[in-house]
Amino acid sequence: MLVDAPCAGEGMFRKEPEAVAAWSEEHVAACAKRQRAILASAQRAVKPGGQLVYSTCSFSPAENEENAAWFVSEFLDFELVEERHLYPHTSLGEGQYAAKFRRKGAALDPVYLPAKSDKAPLAEAFLRAETEGLWGPLRLLPDGRALLLPPLPCALDGLRLLRVGLLVGEIVKNRFVPAHALAMAAGLPLTKRLSVSEADALRYLHGETLPTDLAGWCAVTCMGLPLGLGKGAAGVLKNHLPKGLRII
Repeated sequence: MLVDAPCAGEGMFRKEPEAVAAWSEEHVAACAKRQRAILASAQRAVKPGGQLVYSTCSFSPAENEENAAWFVSEFLDFELVEERHLYPHTSLGEGQYAAKFRRKGAALDPVYLPAKSDKAPLAEAFLRAETEGLWGPLRLLPDGRALLLPPLPCALDGLRLLRVGLLVGEIVKNRFVPAHALAMAAGLPLTKRLSVSEADALRYLHGETLPTDLAGWCAVTCMGLPLGLGKGAAGVLKNHLPKGLRII
């Protein structure tokens, strides 16, 4: 969970004269109060063993170290792992602060709750066999799309949601087809991964096939970063990058 909180912007003084004009002690205090409220809300979405990173572009202790100390004193199941100040004369950028917290407790094992569909086992079997580290209940929508839902901190009654959870794939003609979003999910959950060079990454982004010894669905990565999905067969990786994302 990343909380890049609104702040007094002291780290932007050199670049933005408006930040200097807007600064005041009262503004710093108001920002610090708002940041604590944001942290209190965000921590509810962090699972045991999960991490929360809090960052600002401010130098003020009230917005940085004092808020970090407040957070671990208020929420005792979190521990401060590391905190850093990034100054213009010591690192790239204008000035930032970041603190990493960890929620105590063992990371939870993946949980798959059966969806109300006779086709749900197709999605469940794929996720168990081909992924690692996914966590959350599985829901199969009437149109065949499969979603992994996050643990929600409150009831959703009366709320209109534009999007919730991770689209992991869909059932197409009695087979499960993984979604692009699954390959791009944090932590690279697919167990099969094809690491490619920058030249092959460009080929992939253009929609071309690639050579591979892998069989079946895999994530295509470059320098540790995901690019999308591919499916290997007979020494060739078929490109499954959505056409709208390809370089023309």
